[in-house]
Amino acid sequence: CRHAPAFIHTTGQVTKIRDWVARLVQAGVTVTTELRLWQVWSLVFCMRLDEARAELDLLTPSLLPPHQAHLEQLRISIAARGDDAGLTRDLAEQWVATQATTDMFKLAAVQAIRSLACAALLDENGARVSLAAARTAAGKSAGAYAGAWVGAIDALLELGQGNAPLATELLERCLSRTRQTASPTAPILGTMDLIAARVQYERGDIVAARDHMDRGAYALPGHCLVETDILAWETRIGLTEASSGIDAALAELREWTGQSYRLRAACTCAAIGLLLRAGRTAEAKQHWEGRVRIGPDGMPMMGDAALPPDMALQLSTTGAWLQFATGQHDDAARLATWLLPIAEQHGRQPLRVKLLLLKAALHLSEGDRVRARGPFRLALELAARNDLFATVHELAWALL
Repeated sequence: CRHAPAFIHTTGQVTKIRDWVARLVQAGVTVTTELRLWQVWSLVFCMRLDEARAELDLLTPSLLPPHQAHLEQLRISIAARGDDAGLTRDLAEQWVATQATTDMFKLAAVQAIRSLACAALLDENGARVSLAAARTAAGKSAGAYAGAWVGAIDALLELGQGNAPLATELLERCLSRTRQTASPTAPILGTMDLIAARVQYERGDIVAARDHMDRGAYALPGHCLVETDILAWETRIGLTEASSGIDAALAELREWTGQSYRLRAACTCAAIGLLLRAGRTAEAKQHWEGRVRIGPDGMPMMGDAALPPDMALQLSTTGAWLQFATGQHDDAARLATWLLPIAEQHGRQPLRVKLLLLKAALHLSEGDRVRARGPFRLALELAARNDLFATVHELAWALL
């Protein structure tokens, strides 16, 4: 138990706890409740969520009050990695309201996870309030670890809003401080490097993106947040396309397997984008139809799995571009007109840029350069203000 927190948080050797406990059980040694809870953390980080849930169900009936906060924090983390943003937010709110904890690190962690859940639900105000609470708690905690995580999540939220310059500033500050104190294999360092890789890729700095990607690769898969996994895959595919072409990037995508529906949706968006840039619209349509269905609310789902609103919005935007590429221009125009105010309302600048470029492409396809000028100019202004180079570059095929 004494070494478990270090293996989980500091060195990133999460499988050691799992393996140790398994060997102790096989040897007939009685394993303490605290160590079993740390074993569940190792299962969560390894994305073995069903096993983690089963272990918690076994522990719950005999759990004493001192361990209750730890168990509920695990339930929050399982919900977050299981793509249930609503449940994550609700469990985090309940934890904050009912756990009279003096552990500022745990409080910062729960509030930070809640901020990500709120962002996934397109609740920007809730995300900011929770992040501010996480920052306050981190400032009262011992050591710099909690503050580093809060800083990384702050950058993650800024990138989601499309503010690449501010995300860069936040990450540079956090990385500079954290590299001085953290283990070279600490999950937090890998997480920050992976976020930084995505930011630099978005800004068009391929060399810096590759450097950060190489530095942070040890944190994949599972040692990071699902949100970081998504950014890392987007960056990895983009870098492969830049160096080796679209076919190599598609081959890399086919190697991916994983539980997260959000990551599956992100990979679907990436695959559709690659195929459309290659002019392989029939394959893109087939890829979409084999993975995505439209739910009763008009939003896309990954098979039978509903997605959090932010990912559903991204997948819908990809669907609109697919409609354009396959000649369903009226459908694409209607969908873009519906999605654009949502993206604007929630400050999702990358999606605004994509949808404005789609409107421009639709007008150009009709030969109406005058009407295309307005959305095209606004898209470029937004992209220039926020350094969204990759977002524009990946859609240039439709505007040339």
